[in-house]
Amino acid sequence: KLAYPIRGQKRGLYLIAYFKAPSLAITAIDRDAVLSEIVLRSMIIKADHVGDIELELAKKEENLTVEIKLREEKPVEKSVDTDGIEIPDLSEIEELK
Repeated sequence: KLAYPIRGQKRGLYLIAYFKAPSLAITAIDRDAVLSEIVLRSMIIKADHVGDIELELAKKEENLTVEIKLREEKPVEKSVDTDGIEIPDLSEIEELK
C-alpha cells in the first residue's frame, strides 16, 4: 500500500536497483521511466556509498540466487529399483583392458 495515492493508485511496488552506467544511459533510463505508463514515480540518485566491492558482492549474490532457482526448477530424475540386479564393478573392467 502506498503512503498516499499517486495518479489515483493506492497500491504499488517499491523497487530499488543499483547499477553502473554512463550519464547518457542514465538520462535515457530516467526518460523511459517518466514516459512509461506502468511506472508511477521514479527517482535516480547517485549512490556514492556503494563501491565496486559492494557491487561485485551483489552480482555474486544475484548469480547464486539464479543458480538456486535453476536447480529448484530442474526435474528430479526417477530412481530405478536395482534390488536383485548385480551391477559390475567398473574398476575391474578397466583393469582388463
